[in-house]
Amino acid sequence: FSMLYQLRSLDVDDLLVRVNSVGGSVSDGMDIYNLLREHPARNKVCRISGCAASIATVIALGCQKVEMHENSQWMVHEARASFDMGAPAMLAAIEDAVRLYELGPAMDRIGPFPESMRALRAALRLARGAS
Repeated sequence: FSMLYQLRSLDVDDLLVRVNSVGGSVSDGMDIYNLLREHPARNKVCRISGCAASIATVIALGCQKVEMHENSQWMVHEARASFDMGAPAMLAAIEDAVRLYELGPAMDRIGPFPESMRALRAALRLARGAS
């Protein structure tokens, strides 16, 4: 992951992250998400050029603003794995998604996001032990 090491060493105020991914490794995605959250850049923008699906949506939420084209896609699905390790980080990402949606202006285009928000809220309630 030389890209992660390069990102850590960037000393910039503005950071543009381009995402076009159907997802991948949850542990790698959480590492990228955490790195983006910790990066000192004051203005972090994620631009979804094609698709952000699965863990790629969590990576996008590591930025302060998410931009999408009219024909871009955003897809969140029900988790298919257990919350063994990293549950606090996953919960934080879900809470960020809820917060970003509720703030509204943080998202330039959200497409069919409200349906995804219902899934995220349900996952958050389950993870917190609520019914």
